Amino acid sequence: MSVDDIYFTVSYAQRVTDSLRAAGERAKALGRAGEVRDATRLLWSWLRADPESFGEPYRIHKSFALTEYIGFAGPLIVRYNIHHSTKHVFLLAPVRVARWARF
Repeated sequence: MSVDDIYFTVSYAQRVTDSLRAAGERAKALGRAGEVRDATRLLWSWLRADPESFGEPYRIHKSFALTEYIGFAGPLIVRYNIHHSTKHVFLLAPVRVARWARF
């Protein structure tokens, strides 16, 4: 088994990147930037290694052969899609910050 067999490819839409940046800026203003940074790193590595165990199945899009999941990484709430046959993960919806995080 090669290294490429183990990992999924992860793609972020621009609005996902923008929402992560905005969450980081809000957290930084409150002195809590480390929480978002750590959650973003955890999110990327977990989605790359084993996205099925990160979140819970939310919806199945049969016509696109995608399964939509929702998961939490620290204060971040993430919705993502897995295309199993190509081992690709898509983050399309903006990342939200949990209410309990208060930033």
